[in-house]
Amino acid sequence: MEKFAGKWKIQRGSDFEENVKEFALADGSTPEMVETLKDMDVYFTLIENNGKWDWKMEIPGVFSMDQSIEVGVPSKIKHPKTGEEMESTITMDASGKMCSQVLKSIGKVSSEMELLEGGNECNVTRTLEKKDGTTVSMKQRMVKVAA
Repeated sequence: MEKFAGKWKIQRGSDFEENVKEFALADGSTPEMVETLKDMDVYFTLIENNGKWDWKMEIPGVFSMDQSIEVGVPSKIKHPKTGEEMESTITMDASGKMCSQVLKSIGKVSSEMELLEGGNECNVTRTLEKKDGTTVSMKQRMVKVAA
């Protein structure tokens, strides 16, 4: 997990980016929200704190979501905008990718973060498996920024 510590920003329009709008709509965002957020900065921060990890997702001026996590231990989190209760579990796989699984009312979102050479960029792949059997995936790149 240590290699993923720090503050990360989604890099819009990278050559890796794929299917972001379709994923957001399938995950419950309205077309208006997708349009509003498409050019906004999105940050993820991960900081070690006494054997646990403080995780934060932030869209400045819109919302932030904070969570204290332990690797491999499911934890509850409430979405600050929708109020939805979710359960997330973070793990590390054998190849060094950070993986997460979030159980939501509509299904499950599985994510993999793969650090690129140099450690200042990572590729993120997310897959939503809806309870109705629909599956949608997306890809984004994040870059490390000053905290």
